[in-house]
Amino acid sequence: MARLQRFALLILLLFLFVICFIAAKGTVGVDSAYQLSKNIANGAEPIDMPPNNDKSAEEIAYKDSALLNQSRENSKSDEEKDDDVANRGKIQNLKHIKFRGAQNDKQKAVVEAFKHAWKGYKKYAWGHDHLKPVTKSYNDWFGLGLTIVDSLSTAIIMGLNDEFKEGRKWVAESLSFEKNRFVSFFETTIRVLGGLLSAYHLSGDQMFVHRAEDLGSRLAAAYATSSPIPYSDVSLTNREGRQPSWNTYCSLSEVTSVQLELRDLSRVTNNNTYEMLAFRTSEHIHKEGCREYDGLCSMFISPVTGRFKEQMIITMGARADSYYEYLLKQWLQTGKTIDWLKDDYNQSMAAMEKHLLRYTEPNNFAFVGEIISDNVYSSKMV
Repeated sequence: MARLQRFALLILLLFLFVICFIAAKGTVGVDSAYQLSKNIANGAEPIDMPPNNDKSAEEIAYKDSALLNQSRENSKSDEEKDDDVANRGKIQNLKHIKFRGAQNDKQKAVVEAFKHAWKGYKKYAWGHDHLKPVTKSYNDWFGLGLTIVDSLSTAIIMGLNDEFKEGRKWVAESLSFEKNRFVSFFETTIRVLGGLLSAYHLSGDQMFVHRAEDLGSRLAAAYATSSPIPYSDVSLTNREGRQPSWNTYCSLSEVTSVQLELRDLSRVTNNNTYEMLAFRTSEHIHKEGCREYDGLCSMFISPVTGRFKEQMIITMGARADSYYEYLLKQWLQTGKTIDWLKDDYNQSMAAMEKHLLRYTEPNNFAFVGEIISDNVYSSKMV
């Protein structure tokens, strides 16, 4: 009898082990994501991560998201489909596009304004982040040559080859990520990483990919938190993240407006690590929910707990705005395959009209305000 009981207990334990194993395979845990961010920040090879049950990053085609659109696929000829198979996995850069440059007086005036600003920046602030035109000096926010990297794609589109070549030379020879300071994870991602990736797509120059991958591996350290929410600041040299001393919470916009850039980095490097880390944040915000105001989320969220700040601020302005923008853009970037991104966007736009839109009296002009704590409406224009 005792032997039979021991056998039954063994079977029960084995059954529980299988159930726990299956459950664990269905989620990307905080611990595994923490280790992943540390691994990639330290230069290690990316580790495999278990897929989510929901349609998630792993299900996205990394190279040609248009192939996911079945209606477009069905309209292609057999020859076109054969070409797609042959090219699948290759990056479709835009270097074959020939920009014609300024075509009318207004466009020419814009180009001249760019050239004037570039000339002044080159003379008084070359290699620094920003030109201070009144004092003819410079300012360094991060020390990453922000103006140069920001301007690369603009110079290409304007047909300013000399200016682009000057910027390209500086990026290849002088841009250094070894800076003894913490930088904004969000700003560095959208401005420097985004600038490098845009320059690659418009020029086809692999040098920009190599620089982007180096930067991305350092930025990944921001995700070494106890939740799917990254830190606000990151040390590119020490490869570690932290919160600034003045705020233990992250802005909603800064943690949800890096997904386009990091997903693109995954595509051009064939390394899904960056997309997976960033998309976990989007999935978390989606599941955490912004239900009190029908899809409008509070301005601040904790990287420690992954929860929104109890004292809510609901706004379409700074520190929240681009969260909504990136919902729709992510849906487009992923080949219109993750419908909850589009649904969350549509819901939030309807909620904005319901909760934030007001009209002046007596002229009935529409404006968007915000909600501060205790459901108090503020008519501040955002």
